[in-house]
Amino acid sequence: MCNLLRKIPGKSRDGFKAVAVSASGERFSLSMGFSYDKGLDEKRRKRIPVIRLQKRLSRFFNQDILTCVFTSKKEMEGRTAIFANKEQALKLCTKAQQTIVKGFTAAVFKAQVSEGLMEGSYNSAKVFAGQMLKLRGLNIASS
Repeated sequence: MCNLLRKIPGKSRDGFKAVAVSASGERFSLSMGFSYDKGLDEKRRKRIPVIRLQKRLSRFFNQDILTCVFTSKKEMEGRTAIFANKEQALKLCTKAQQTIVKGFTAAVFKAQVSEGLMEGSYNSAKVFAGQMLKLRGLNIASS
């Protein structure tokens, strides 16, 4: 999980998000399994739910991410993170694809987070986190 270090000012931050895409094209959280395409607001943004039950779509992610003292982070509740750097998102996408469940493909999309913004790291990569997520454009992992 991400290590969020500080709250940051501003309305939004842009970056890149690794996701799981179903055969029908619906986009999901790789680590938690919820849909990013259901329950969108009028600006096509998803409010990130507080997850109580993990349904990981790639075995790359720890199965006890919500309960392990090393991976469970209070700051991440109701938030999702995006990479500041496209290459870091592509690297995660490649790793997740190796153990993704049948019927899904790992992908990377341009993304924007907003509300309750924080900054931190995922391993050594810079990330931004927010309570709202907007995915944009096409899968850039395949281009």
